[in-house]
Amino acid sequence: MAFKWTDEQVTFLQCEDPVIRIRAFAGAAKTTSLVGYTKLRPNVRFLYLAYNKSVRDEAKERFPRNVTPMTTHGIAYGEIGKNYKHKLAGSLRLSDVGRIIGSSNWTHIKLVVETLNGFMASADSEISGQHIPVRSHDHIKEQRLSYLDSIFSGAEMLWQKMIDPEDTEVPMLHDGYLKLFSLSNPDLSKYDAILIDEAQDLNPVTISIVLQQTSARLIFCGDSHQQIYSFRGATNALDHPNLEGSTDLYLTQSFRFGPAVATVANSLLAFKGEQRKVIGSGARTQIKTALPADVHQPAYIHRTVMGVIDTAISFTSKGQKVFWVGGIEAYSIGDIEDLQRLNSKQVDQVKNKRLLNEYGDIESYVEMAEETSDPEMKRAVKILNNYTNLGSRLQQMRKMSVKNQVDADVIVTTAHRSKGLEWDYVHLAEDFIDPLDREVDADTKNEEINLIYVAVTRAKLAIALNTIVISMLREHTSQASVTA
Repeated sequence: MAFKWTDEQVTFLQCEDPVIRIRAFAGAAKTTSLVGYTKLRPNVRFLYLAYNKSVRDEAKERFPRNVTPMTTHGIAYGEIGKNYKHKLAGSLRLSDVGRIIGSSNWTHIKLVVETLNGFMASADSEISGQHIPVRSHDHIKEQRLSYLDSIFSGAEMLWQKMIDPEDTEVPMLHDGYLKLFSLSNPDLSKYDAILIDEAQDLNPVTISIVLQQTSARLIFCGDSHQQIYSFRGATNALDHPNLEGSTDLYLTQSFRFGPAVATVANSLLAFKGEQRKVIGSGARTQIKTALPADVHQPAYIHRTVMGVIDTAISFTSKGQKVFWVGGIEAYSIGDIEDLQRLNSKQVDQVKNKRLLNEYGDIESYVEMAEETSDPEMKRAVKILNNYTNLGSRLQQMRKMSVKNQVDADVIVTTAHRSKGLEWDYVHLAEDFIDPLDREVDADTKNEEINLIYVAVTRAKLAIALNTIVISMLREHTSQASVTA
């Protein structure tokens, strides 16, 4: 049976406009649509900009030969980064930075580094106040003007030493050569068209590189409601002012899930003012408050890393094998192990000395968790309180963790790591932030709704909703009945 394109997909496949924005809901086959677009144009040279290496590698398998999948860092390395291979590093060491800028104040040193990072991720040509982390503004207001100047001068010093091939005191970062590439007026004219996937989560420097390619057809594809990396400085290219006047197309038909999950998704997005509806065209999906005990390989999606660890401990203590999306070491297991040692007064066995320097004892850690209401810290305290013999349970957890998903009884992940994935059975954990809480500001509200939307739309056959989503559904129903 031949594959049948939807009317929305056909409209895109036939579009020859110079700049196209495709707004695709979760599971709406956007990559399949992009592949189809390139296959219909075998003589067009496409560049597919992938979000990371794993997406790039997958794209190499799916796209035809007239498409070159690359990451922006990969392109920049070939043009600029290769000149710095003798001094490449993943990050700057704060102790080295302090020595270079002549400061022993860790808050000041961290601000200098974060300001430099903000500049490298931006589309700007010079370091300025807008590159200072927003959360640090109140701290800076309490300082003299000379303090602000010292941040700028420190960041500028690091940048100049970083881009000097002869200076090995400050290494070149991967974001550093990407920034240099964007400032070099890059020419990608050997490509006739550029496909920009996951356009809702690009950083400004990447957007700048793309928008400089005025001779190529530009196709931006993404879902604004899956923008979940703004905390890393990512912005939504789909709403970039330079794209006003482009051709707007939509993919609203999701093939991953059925009408029930679509109804939940639409209810969530209504709180953001979204009026366009996602259509559930997949298998009939069940909405539950708990998954049946006998379902095959359920995926437990959490808001917090500590929530993932909590669930993993619970299942591995029962002898069940757990697969960690992204690998177990990506979940900072050492942090909870060190907290367990601190809680057991085994201070000499704590591996992360920063924990000792910042807190000293478990009482100070608990106090900080309560004062800041940090969700990760609070969840960590809950784990310490809930499990006896936690040390042996953590050892059992490592022992029962598997590297291949096919070998697992249970799958665990954060909502951030679940993006782009799907499972038959999904359980939504209780550690999400309530977007409708009156103390949550508007930006945080939308970000948290996006995160819940991503998690909910991973399910293909059944999903167990948490109390927060159930409450949001009731509130949406209540509001709808009032306006009806």
